Amino acid sequence: MRTASTGLINRRSTNMRLLKYFSLSILILLVVFAAIAWRFVSGHFPDRDEQYRARMEYLPMPPSASEDYADAAWRWPLSTFYNPFLEQGPYLLTYPVAREKPVAAVLILPGGGYFFRSEKYEGIEIADWLNAQGIAGFVLNYRLKLHPAPLDDTQLAMRYLREHAQRYNIDPQRIGIMGFSAGGHLAAAASTLYQQGQPASLQPLLRHSTRPDFSVLAYAVTSLTDSAHAGIRGNLLGENPDPELINLLSAERHVTSDTPPAFVWTAKTDSIVPFQNSVIYSQALEAAGVPVETHIYPEGRHGSALAEKEEYARTWPAQWLSWLKKMDIHPID
Repeated sequence: MRTASTGLINRRSTNMRLLKYFSLSILILLVVFAAIAWRFVSGHFPDRDEQYRARMEYLPMPPSASEDYADAAWRWPLSTFYNPFLEQGPYLLTYPVAREKPVAAVLILPGGGYFFRSEKYEGIEIADWLNAQGIAGFVLNYRLKLHPAPLDDTQLAMRYLREHAQRYNIDPQRIGIMGFSAGGHLAAAASTLYQQGQPASLQPLLRHSTRPDFSVLAYAVTSLTDSAHAGIRGNLLGENPDPELINLLSAERHVTSDTPPAFVWTAKTDSIVPFQNSVIYSQALEAAGVPVETHIYPEGRHGSALAEKEEYARTWPAQWLSWLKKMDIHPID
Protein backbone atom coordinates (compact mmCIF):
# COMPACT_ATOMS: atom_id res chain seq x y z
CA MET A 1 0.00 0.00 0.00
CA ARG A 2 1.40 3.42 -1.02
CA THR A 3 2.04 5.67 1.94
CA ALA A 4 2.07 9.50 2.09
CA SER A 5 5.81 9.48 2.70
CA THR A 6 6.39 7.37 -0.41
CA GLY A 7 4.41 9.83 -2.52
CA LEU A 8 6.36 12.72 -1.10
CA ILE A 9 9.64 11.02 -1.92
CA ASN A 10 8.48 10.37 -5.48
CA ARG A 11 7.44 13.98 -5.95
CA ARG A 12 10.76 15.16 -4.64
CA SER A 13 12.55 12.79 -6.99
CA THR A 14 10.51 14.06 -9.94
CA ASN A 15 11.17 17.65 -8.97
CA MET A 16 14.90 16.96 -8.72
CA ARG A 17 14.89 15.40 -12.19
CA LEU A 18 13.00 18.39 -13.60
CA LEU A 19 15.39 20.78 -11.92
CA LYS A 20 18.32 18.81 -13.32
CA TYR A 21 16.90 18.90 -16.85
CA PHE A 22 16.07 22.61 -16.51
CA SER A 23 19.59 23.41 -15.31
CA LEU A 24 21.10 21.36 -18.12
CA SER A 25 18.93 23.18 -20.67
CA ILE A 26 20.00 26.56 -19.29
CA LEU A 27 23.65 25.48 -19.43
CA ILE A 28 23.28 24.36 -23.05
CA LEU A 29 21.61 27.65 -23.97
CA LEU A 30 24.40 29.59 -22.27
CA VAL A 31 27.05 27.61 -24.15
CA VAL A 32 25.25 28.18 -27.47
CA PHE A 33 24.83 31.89 -26.69
CA ALA A 34 28.51 32.18 -25.72
CA ALA A 35 29.57 30.45 -28.95
CA ILE A 36 27.40 32.76 -31.05
CA ALA A 37 28.62 35.82 -29.15
CA TRP A 38 32.26 34.78 -29.55
CA ARG A 39 31.80 34.21 -33.27
CA PHE A 40 30.21 37.64 -33.58
CA VAL A 41 32.88 39.42 -31.56
CA SER A 42 35.82 37.64 -33.18
CA GLY A 43 34.42 38.32 -36.64
CA HIS A 44 33.60 41.99 -36.24
CA PHE A 45 36.10 43.25 -33.66
CA PRO A 46 39.87 42.84 -34.20
CA ASP A 47 42.52 42.49 -31.54
CA ARG A 48 43.83 45.93 -30.73
CA ASP A 49 47.43 44.81 -30.49
CA GLU A 50 50.66 46.67 -31.28
CA GLN A 51 50.21 46.18 -35.02
CA TYR A 52 46.72 47.66 -34.79
CA ARG A 53 47.93 50.62 -32.75
CA ALA A 54 50.72 51.30 -35.20
CA ARG A 55 48.12 51.96 -37.91
CA MET A 56 46.00 54.34 -35.80
CA GLU A 57 45.86 57.98 -36.82
CA TYR A 58 43.61 60.22 -34.76
CA LEU A 59 41.75 62.90 -36.64
CA PRO A 60 42.31 66.43 -35.32
CA MET A 61 39.43 67.60 -33.17
CA PRO A 62 37.90 71.05 -33.70
CA PRO A 63 38.76 73.54 -30.94
CA SER A 64 35.12 73.48 -29.79
CA ALA A 65 35.10 69.71 -29.26
CA SER A 66 35.40 68.23 -25.79
CA GLU A 67 33.86 65.13 -24.27
CA ASP A 68 31.32 65.14 -27.10
CA TYR A 69 34.03 63.63 -29.24
CA ALA A 70 34.02 60.48 -27.14
CA ASP A 71 32.21 57.45 -28.50
CA ALA A 72 28.95 56.27 -27.00
CA ALA A 73 29.50 54.15 -23.88
CA TRP A 74 27.16 51.15 -23.77
CA ARG A 75 25.90 49.59 -20.58
CA TRP A 76 26.71 46.07 -19.46
CA PRO A 77 26.72 43.49 -21.05
CA LEU A 78 27.37 45.45 -24.26
CA SER A 79 30.12 47.43 -22.58
CA THR A 80 32.67 44.92 -23.92
CA PHE A 81 32.05 46.39 -27.37
CA TYR A 82 32.91 49.90 -26.25
CA ASN A 83 36.01 51.20 -27.97
CA PRO A 84 38.16 53.03 -25.40
CA PHE A 85 40.34 54.57 -28.10
CA LEU A 86 37.44 56.76 -29.19
CA GLU A 87 37.55 58.65 -25.91
CA GLN A 88 40.10 60.81 -27.74
CA GLY A 89 38.16 61.20 -30.94
CA PRO A 90 37.59 59.34 -34.25
CA TYR A 91 40.58 57.80 -35.94
CA LEU A 92 41.76 56.09 -39.11
CA LEU A 93 43.46 52.76 -39.53
CA THR A 94 45.96 53.51 -42.28
CA TYR A 95 46.92 51.05 -45.03
CA PRO A 96 49.13 53.00 -47.46
CA VAL A 97 50.80 51.49 -50.53
CA ALA A 98 54.44 52.01 -51.44
CA ARG A 99 54.64 52.92 -55.14
CA GLU A 100 56.75 55.29 -57.23
CA LYS A 101 53.66 57.29 -58.17
CA PRO A 102 50.69 58.33 -56.01
CA VAL A 103 47.93 55.72 -55.93
CA ALA A 104 44.15 55.77 -55.63
CA ALA A 105 42.75 55.59 -52.10
CA VAL A 106 39.51 54.46 -50.47
CA LEU A 107 37.99 55.67 -47.21
CA ILE A 108 36.27 52.57 -45.77
CA LEU A 109 33.13 52.86 -43.64
CA PRO A 110 32.19 49.61 -41.87
CA GLY A 111 28.54 48.90 -41.22
CA GLY A 112 26.77 47.99 -38.01
CA GLY A 113 23.49 49.90 -37.98
CA TYR A 114 25.09 52.92 -36.27
CA PHE A 115 25.17 50.60 -33.23
CA PHE A 116 28.58 48.98 -33.71
CA ARG A 117 31.19 48.89 -36.46
CA SER A 118 32.07 45.66 -38.27
CA GLU A 119 35.66 46.79 -38.12
CA LYS A 120 37.20 43.46 -39.11
CA TYR A 121 34.91 42.05 -41.85
CA GLU A 122 33.97 45.36 -43.45
CA GLY A 123 37.08 47.32 -42.58
CA ILE A 124 40.45 45.70 -42.05
CA GLU A 125 39.86 42.77 -44.40
CA ILE A 126 38.73 45.22 -47.08
CA ALA A 127 41.84 47.37 -46.57
CA ASP A 128 44.11 44.34 -46.83
CA TRP A 129 42.42 43.36 -50.09
CA LEU A 130 42.73 46.90 -51.46
CA ASN A 131 46.45 46.91 -50.68
CA ALA A 132 46.84 43.70 -52.67
CA GLN A 133 45.34 45.57 -55.64
CA GLY A 134 47.74 48.51 -55.24
CA ILE A 135 45.09 50.76 -53.67
CA ALA A 136 45.53 52.54 -50.33
CA GLY A 137 42.85 51.88 -47.72
CA PHE A 138 41.81 53.88 -44.69
CA VAL A 139 39.30 52.43 -42.22
CA LEU A 140 37.35 55.13 -40.40
CA ASN A 141 36.24 54.49 -36.84
CA TYR A 142 33.47 57.07 -36.87
CA ARG A 143 31.59 57.91 -33.69
CA LEU A 144 28.48 55.94 -32.83
CA LYS A 145 26.52 58.99 -31.87
CA LEU A 146 23.53 60.91 -33.18
CA HIS A 147 23.71 62.88 -36.42
CA PRO A 148 25.74 64.82 -37.41
CA ALA A 149 28.64 63.10 -35.59
CA PRO A 150 29.20 60.20 -38.08
CA LEU A 151 28.93 62.50 -41.11
CA ASP A 152 31.16 65.11 -39.48
CA ASP A 153 33.81 62.44 -38.91
CA THR A 154 33.55 61.23 -42.51
CA GLN A 155 33.90 64.73 -43.95
CA LEU A 156 36.82 65.43 -41.61
CA ALA A 157 38.50 62.21 -42.77
CA MET A 158 38.14 63.16 -46.44
CA ARG A 159 39.73 66.54 -45.79
CA TYR A 160 42.47 64.96 -43.68
CA LEU A 161 43.41 62.50 -46.44
CA ARG A 162 43.64 65.27 -49.02
CA GLU A 163 45.73 67.45 -46.70
CA HIS A 164 48.12 64.54 -46.09
CA ALA A 165 48.03 63.04 -49.57
CA GLN A 166 51.79 63.34 -50.05
CA ARG A 167 52.49 61.68 -46.72
CA TYR A 168 50.35 58.67 -47.65
CA ASN A 169 51.44 58.66 -51.31
CA ILE A 170 47.86 59.02 -52.58
CA ASP A 171 46.38 61.08 -55.38
CA PRO A 172 44.09 63.73 -53.80
CA GLN A 173 41.89 63.60 -56.91
CA ARG A 174 41.40 59.81 -56.68
CA ILE A 175 40.08 59.38 -53.15
CA GLY A 176 36.88 57.38 -53.04
CA ILE A 177 34.57 56.15 -50.32
CA MET A 178 33.30 52.61 -49.69
CA GLY A 179 30.50 51.85 -47.27
CA PHE A 180 28.74 48.69 -46.15
CA SER A 181 25.13 48.63 -44.92
CA ALA A 182 24.81 51.60 -42.51
CA GLY A 183 28.34 52.54 -43.59
CA GLY A 184 26.90 52.62 -47.10
CA HIS A 185 24.28 55.07 -45.89
CA LEU A 186 27.07 57.22 -44.51
CA ALA A 187 28.95 56.96 -47.81
CA ALA A 188 25.85 58.01 -49.74
CA ALA A 189 25.29 60.94 -47.37
CA ALA A 190 28.92 62.01 -47.78
CA SER A 191 28.48 61.81 -51.56
CA THR A 192 25.38 64.01 -51.64
CA LEU A 193 25.90 66.39 -48.69
CA TYR A 194 29.55 67.22 -49.29
CA GLN A 195 31.13 70.59 -48.62
CA GLN A 196 33.32 72.52 -51.01
CA GLY A 197 36.81 73.55 -49.99
CA GLN A 198 37.59 77.10 -48.90
CA PRO A 199 40.96 77.91 -50.53
CA ALA A 200 41.38 81.15 -48.55
CA SER A 201 40.73 79.56 -45.16
CA LEU A 202 43.37 79.94 -42.46
CA GLN A 203 42.64 76.34 -41.40
CA PRO A 204 44.45 73.98 -43.82
CA LEU A 205 41.85 71.21 -43.56
CA LEU A 206 39.01 73.53 -44.55
CA ARG A 207 40.76 74.32 -47.83
CA HIS A 208 39.87 70.84 -49.07
CA SER A 209 36.55 69.56 -50.36
CA THR A 210 34.82 66.67 -48.59
CA ARG A 211 33.45 65.33 -51.90
CA PRO A 212 34.59 61.77 -52.64
CA ASP A 213 35.88 61.22 -56.18
CA PHE A 214 33.88 57.99 -56.43
CA SER A 215 31.77 55.79 -54.18
CA VAL A 216 31.10 52.12 -53.57
CA LEU A 217 27.84 51.22 -51.87
CA ALA A 218 27.56 47.63 -50.64
CA TYR A 219 24.09 46.43 -49.58
CA ALA A 220 23.62 50.00 -48.41
CA VAL A 221 20.80 51.82 -46.73
CA THR A 222 20.27 54.87 -48.92
CA SER A 223 16.90 56.16 -47.71
CA LEU A 224 15.55 56.65 -44.18
CA THR A 225 11.94 57.03 -45.31
CA ASP A 226 11.29 53.26 -45.22
CA SER A 227 9.87 51.96 -41.92
CA ALA A 228 12.10 48.90 -42.37
CA HIS A 229 14.98 51.11 -41.29
CA ALA A 230 13.42 52.27 -38.04
CA GLY A 231 16.30 50.77 -36.04
CA ILE A 232 19.05 52.49 -38.02
CA ARG A 233 17.03 55.70 -38.13
CA GLY A 234 16.59 55.63 -34.36
CA ASN A 235 20.29 55.00 -33.72
CA LEU A 236 21.24 57.92 -35.95
CA LEU A 237 18.42 60.41 -35.31
CA GLY A 238 16.96 59.34 -31.98
CA GLU A 239 13.31 58.80 -31.15
CA ASN A 240 10.69 60.77 -33.07
CA PRO A 241 13.17 62.30 -35.54
CA ASP A 242 12.46 65.52 -37.35
CA PRO A 243 10.96 64.78 -40.82
CA GLU A 244 13.39 67.32 -42.29
CA LEU A 245 16.32 65.26 -41.01
CA ILE A 246 14.81 62.09 -42.46
CA ASN A 247 14.55 63.87 -45.81
CA LEU A 248 18.07 65.30 -45.52
CA LEU A 249 19.60 61.89 -44.90
CA SER A 250 17.69 60.10 -47.66
CA ALA A 251 20.46 60.33 -50.25
CA GLU A 252 18.36 59.57 -53.33
CA ARG A 253 16.60 62.92 -52.81
CA HIS A 254 19.81 64.96 -53.01
CA VAL A 255 21.57 63.54 -56.06
CA THR A 256 22.77 66.12 -58.57
CA SER A 257 24.92 66.04 -61.68
CA ASP A 258 27.93 66.69 -59.40
CA THR A 259 27.34 63.64 -57.21
CA PRO A 260 30.35 61.28 -57.47
CA PRO A 261 30.12 58.28 -59.81
CA ALA A 262 29.17 55.09 -58.02
CA PHE A 263 29.51 51.33 -58.05
CA VAL A 264 26.48 49.84 -56.30
CA TRP A 265 25.83 46.20 -55.40
CA THR A 266 23.48 44.13 -53.28
CA ALA A 267 21.42 40.94 -53.39
CA LYS A 268 17.69 40.45 -53.91
CA THR A 269 17.52 38.08 -50.95
CA ASP A 270 19.10 40.51 -48.48
CA SER A 271 16.87 40.11 -45.41
CA ILE A 272 18.18 43.19 -43.57
CA VAL A 273 18.32 45.98 -46.15
CA PRO A 274 15.84 45.69 -49.05
CA PHE A 275 17.60 45.76 -52.41
CA GLN A 276 15.29 48.59 -53.50
CA ASN A 277 17.58 50.96 -51.59
CA SER A 278 20.30 50.34 -54.15
CA VAL A 279 17.83 50.60 -57.01
CA ILE A 280 16.42 54.01 -56.07
CA TYR A 281 19.86 55.52 -55.52
CA SER A 282 21.12 54.13 -58.82
CA GLN A 283 18.04 55.44 -60.63
CA ALA A 284 18.60 58.89 -59.13
CA LEU A 285 22.21 58.86 -60.36
CA GLU A 286 21.16 57.79 -63.84
CA ALA A 287 18.49 60.50 -63.96
CA ALA A 288 21.15 63.09 -63.06
CA GLY A 289 23.56 61.80 -65.69
CA VAL A 290 26.05 60.47 -63.12
CA PRO A 291 28.02 57.35 -64.13
CA VAL A 292 26.84 54.34 -62.11
CA GLU A 293 27.29 50.59 -62.39
CA THR A 294 24.73 48.57 -60.45
CA HIS A 295 24.73 44.86 -59.64
CA ILE A 296 21.65 43.30 -58.07
CA TYR A 297 22.65 39.68 -57.51
CA PRO A 298 19.83 37.07 -57.45
CA GLU A 299 20.90 35.61 -54.10
CA GLY A 300 23.13 36.61 -51.23
CA ARG A 301 23.17 37.44 -47.55
CA HIS A 302 23.57 40.73 -45.78
CA GLY A 303 26.99 41.55 -44.38
CA SER A 304 28.96 39.39 -46.81
CA ALA A 305 31.73 42.03 -47.29
CA LEU A 306 34.19 40.53 -49.80
CA ALA A 307 31.54 37.85 -50.41
CA GLU A 308 34.08 35.08 -50.94
CA LYS A 309 31.53 32.43 -49.92
CA GLU A 310 28.69 33.82 -52.00
CA GLU A 311 27.71 32.18 -55.27
CA TYR A 312 26.92 35.40 -57.13
CA ALA A 313 28.19 38.38 -55.13
CA ARG A 314 31.72 36.96 -54.98
CA THR A 315 32.25 38.55 -58.40
CA TRP A 316 31.79 42.12 -57.16
CA PRO A 317 35.49 42.84 -56.36
CA ALA A 318 36.63 41.93 -59.87
CA GLN A 319 33.73 43.83 -61.42
CA TRP A 320 34.57 46.88 -59.33
CA LEU A 321 38.23 46.76 -60.43
CA SER A 322 37.08 46.65 -64.04
CA TRP A 323 34.84 49.65 -63.36
CA LEU A 324 37.75 51.57 -61.81
CA LYS A 325 39.84 50.96 -64.91
CA LYS A 326 36.99 52.01 -67.18
CA MET A 327 36.61 55.22 -65.13
CA ASP A 328 40.38 55.90 -65.41
CA ILE A 329 40.75 55.74 -61.63
CA HIS A 330 42.89 52.62 -61.23
CA PRO A 331 45.21 51.41 -62.52
CA ILE A 332 46.87 54.46 -64.02
CA ASP A 333 49.66 53.47 -66.39
